[in-house]
Amino acid sequence: MTIAKREGGKRSLIAMASYRSGEKLYSELYEKTNLYNHRTVKPEAFILKPDYVPNEFLDRQTLWNKMELAEKSPNAQLCREVNVALPIELNNSDQRMLIEDFVKDNFVSEGMIADVAIHRDDENNPHAHIMLTMREVDSEGNILNKRKRIPKLDENGNQIFNEKGQRVTVSIKTNDWDRKSLVSEIRKDWADKVNQYLKDRNIDQQITEKSHAELGKKELPTIHEGFYSKKLEDKGVISELKRKNLEIQSYNDVLSELDKLENQEKVLKQDQNFTLKFEKTFSPLEKKELKNLSKELKIFVNDENIDKRISELKRWENSLIFNNKMEIQKQRLMLSKISSERDMLTKANEILDKQAERFFKKSYPSLNIDKFSNHEVRAMVNETIFRKQLVF
Repeated sequence: MTIAKREGGKRSLIAMASYRSGEKLYSELYEKTNLYNHRTVKPEAFILKPDYVPNEFLDRQTLWNKMELAEKSPNAQLCREVNVALPIELNNSDQRMLIEDFVKDNFVSEGMIADVAIHRDDENNPHAHIMLTMREVDSEGNILNKRKRIPKLDENGNQIFNEKGQRVTVSIKTNDWDRKSLVSEIRKDWADKVNQYLKDRNIDQQITEKSHAELGKKELPTIHEGFYSKKLEDKGVISELKRKNLEIQSYNDVLSELDKLENQEKVLKQDQNFTLKFEKTFSPLEKKELKNLSKELKIFVNDENIDKRISELKRWENSLIFNNKMEIQKQRLMLSKISSERDMLTKANEILDKQAERFFKKSYPSLNIDKFSNHEVRAMVNETIFRKQLVF
């Protein structure tokens, strides 16, 4: 996964989308028409979005102009991009279904809009470019901010004020699309989906999301050469990428011969030291429930945001109860909404408590968990993960 930046005006989302889709697109920001129709095979391009996002965002020119104009900084992050190689063992229709399943499950379900372009210029190298929005879009078609400000509260849940009597707020992210675990998550899901598609079609092939280093391979991976390198090769010209790949292949051939001479002995020794992984893990069902709760509550579900939201609901409820001027019907409706949100927050807390309990029992087997409150257990778990070492 890579992030495309504006780089002081050197990069355009419209130009990127045009190049990948082969579609003629006009940039409102740069007042320029972009068209790249150099490909021998027309790309198979399509846009996938959450159901609640208006259909106007299925138009490529509309989508990327709105996203480009929403970014004001000369060095703004414009989009994320994921590139995947499609298995040649699958036909075109199955490749399309595979990439749609992958994109919907990993990106659209998170609230992103995905612009997918499948390139088949080289029948031996079909691949897909996936451009992903950096900002969420609501049901009204509004481009949302990447961060929002919420009240800063003291330990009793009361609003904190500064010396001038002004409310103090803090900035939080509106989503967790930049989480460090995302890359490993999508790599694993892609491998799982490809392998399932191959298995369902009785194709005896499997792939892995692990890198050469993770698999203990000494060979160097080759570099994706792309369309232009292939065109140059057809004309008898060796590109720089092709030259590097020939060097890599030569190096790998030497390694292969050495392995044979050394009777397939492993050069690298496995690390025998056991290292605990201090990270939160959730079951597939818990992940799904947390994702749904996050969408309903419009917050990223974690300890900090849950506590803040509970405090906000408490203050909101108190203001309604002591508001004698409000209509009773409207007051009941708003109190009902508060009650519904409280139930969702309770459910989120239950999931986080279960996760913390599993982590605690695994990491601190000698401690009696019954002697600690849920709050204490979660605090200890969070501290352990933050320090990346046991605290007792």
